[in-house]
Amino acid sequence: MYNVKARHDLNDSLTTTLEIFAIEIANEAQSKNIVVVVAYRPPSCSVGTFCESIDDVLTRLNEKNKHIVVTGDFNINLTDDINSNNNQLQQIMDLHGLCKLINLPTRITANKQSVIDNIFVDGSLNVCLQGVLACDLSDHLPVLTQISFSKQVKKEKLIVVPSTKFLFSSNRISNLNKRLCEIDWTDVYDCWDVEMAWVKFVELFKCCMIKCCQVSNNKINKISKQKPWFNSENKKILKAKNRLFKKFLKNPNDENNNNYKSANKIYKKIKNNAKKQYFHNILENNKHDMKKSWKIMNDVLRRSNNDSKSNNIHLKRNGQIVNDPENALNDHFVSIAEKLNVNFVKTFEYKKSMKNSIQNSMFISSVTTSEINYQDPWAPSTESNSFYQDAL
Repeated sequence: MYNVKARHDLNDSLTTTLEIFAIEIANEAQSKNIVVVVAYRPPSCSVGTFCESIDDVLTRLNEKNKHIVVTGDFNINLTDDINSNNNQLQQIMDLHGLCKLINLPTRITANKQSVIDNIFVDGSLNVCLQGVLACDLSDHLPVLTQISFSKQVKKEKLIVVPSTKFLFSSNRISNLNKRLCEIDWTDVYDCWDVEMAWVKFVELFKCCMIKCCQVSNNKINKISKQKPWFNSENKKILKAKNRLFKKFLKNPNDENNNNYKSANKIYKKIKNNAKKQYFHNILENNKHDMKKSWKIMNDVLRRSNNDSKSNNIHLKRNGQIVNDPENALNDHFVSIAEKLNVNFVKTFEYKKSMKNSIQNSMFISSVTTSEINYQDPWAPSTESNSFYQDAL
């Protein structure tokens, strides 16, 4: 069980040109808490100012006897040994006993590869794995690490983490239980070290989970819930785009970069057109049903009924609740002119008061009491009605 809290006090030493966010994790397994600091250095901020601010934060944390993890986009290429400014950050981290975990490029272009995103950890922490993910959501590749609170974990290195998914249907759970009953647990029972016995148990259990409940990538594409407009053409282009992106990461040059960008541009265009056409069709098919049309628009905007306070508001007409307010209001405003026209008194007595015919003129006759008392059943009651009644 871990307790996490934000450390807003660490922002005091930073200038307005820097961005930082820190959290502190209370760890019951260890005497020291872990503070994770995420920092971003904009290109407009000098390396010296950034390193001074980071040094101040790390000094304050070391005084409190905390485990430290620093990560983020530093915009400092740590593989460039020629530039002395770039080595300044590494010297600060070495001074506070923090180890660099990422050595692979995190930003790859056709002309340059650089390690500007990194993770620095306290040397006393048990790092299980670290690496870089092959993902094209940004021009920076995501970095990752996993830290264990157990002292018996062996360090491993991970470059790319494959996507995995597990399904827990009744048949899969039944097969898992059957396999757990058949497996040999002798290594766990014979181990006198509690922590090592736990590690062996987890390894055996994971093997059973993978064989019984893990879903392959091909099955994920079939069973995962896709968007309605995400058709087979979108899937085909998406796979081609991902293949070109991985090819560019392995061999970054202008040709591979242009091929990937072209495929990505085509994929976005086809996906957006398919999405627009899908919603255009369903709105066109339901254009005469206001309730369904609003539901479709709310679904597109991802509005939730739980977030709206309009659920407690009911529309009443002649004292009765209207079950279909959208269509009722639409019918009312469409036919309001005809309803008002019925109440107008048609009289020709004004012609007697006109001596001569005057073109392009109008005559306003007197208003009756019934005309003033007319009130639209949809309009709310106001104090102005009693005012006119008193005037009459």
